Amino acid sequence: MERSSHQTPSFGQGLELSAIVDKAIATAIKKNRTDARRVQTIIGQPGRIYEIFDKLFSDDSTLSNKILNIIPTVERLYIEAQSGTVGENRAREILDFKYSDFEEYDFDKPSHPTDETNVLIYEVAYQQKCFFDVFNSFYCHLDRLCFTQAQIVRYCQKYPTKLTTGKQTFFLSKKNGEYFVAGVCVSNFHKPGGLSISTINLEEDRKLDTMCVGQFHKIVVPEYE
Repeated sequence: MERSSHQTPSFGQGLELSAIVDKAIATAIKKNRTDARRVQTIIGQPGRIYEIFDKLFSDDSTLSNKILNIIPTVERLYIEAQSGTVGENRAREILDFKYSDFEEYDFDKPSHPTDETNVLIYEVAYQQKCFFDVFNSFYCHLDRLCFTQAQIVRYCQKYPTKLTTGKQTFFLSKKNGEYFVAGVCVSNFHKPGGLSISTINLEEDRKLDTMCVGQFHKIVVPEYE
């Protein structure tokens, strides 16, 4: 893979990257319940931090996603432009939801309009990872991976055969500045054939295998550059 010509990162990129690093550090400390002594130990080992960033900024061809495998499709998968006006009641009418906790996370409210969006489907190859690790394995800003509720509803309505029993299909979304993961599966409990949807905060220390019994869950994301 030929490297592109060198361009010095802009000041704005530096600020954006610093904000992401600050957020990543705060999340890691919270997730691992790290105390001040452990933080000071890391500060005293700057070489380890340099090594992490060296790998992160290495040639893209050296980055491999060991967590996810893309599922090839013959057809183009896309979600039409959405007005964002699909609320909880309308979602239940369209999809025959038998269980949903959208209201708990304020997702029952209309969202912003969106353009036509191509989508990609991945199979989760490593179930023991938490959601934060899974979505950050894409090496892009999390905002690029988010869907609105209206887009999630439309995907489930348009591609019901992509949803399976005993497995979850997960979507990332953002509300009030926080990231959430919505998992949809064909219900065996509330009513056979109906859909069940559950939502958790991305920063919760939850692994995929604790959300729904079964292997090889799916992750759906917008196609991104």
